[in-house]
Amino acid sequence: MTEILEISKVDIATSQLDTSIQLYIDKTDLVSAVTLAGAAEEILGNLIRAQGKTTALEEVLNRLCEMHKSAFEEEPDRKLYADLRNGIRNEFKHLCSGKSLEINLDGEASQLINRAIDNYRKLFPGFYPRFKEFEQEWLRRHR
Repeated sequence: MTEILEISKVDIATSQLDTSIQLYIDKTDLVSAVTLAGAAEEILGNLIRAQGKTTALEEVLNRLCEMHKSAFEEEPDRKLYADLRNGIRNEFKHLCSGKSLEINLDGEASQLINRAIDNYRKLFPGFYPRFKEFEQEWLRRHR
């Protein structure tokens, strides 16, 4: 008999984020790290929006749009900036262009993991050991 489990969206996102961090640390499957971190970031972002708060992506877009407006004295195309920040994640999820990709997998994975961590911390402030492990590995790689 198949067992039916009840699992929350937070538990799903946490599992995806934990696994993406482990894949990043182990350098075993950065494609899956990108996909899992992107999924976790999206779930957590939707939970944040439901509370009327600003997501990590929205904060990044706000800063980019402010800089654009200051530099070019015109209103930026916010969707263009969002597409640039989510382009690889979306390419991995959907058949967008159908073309081969040239990407920095480490950079994409770390960017999405960071955004997912930021979203998680907005929902659940405090210390989370997995996040420290990721941050230490990121620092080790980028010294």
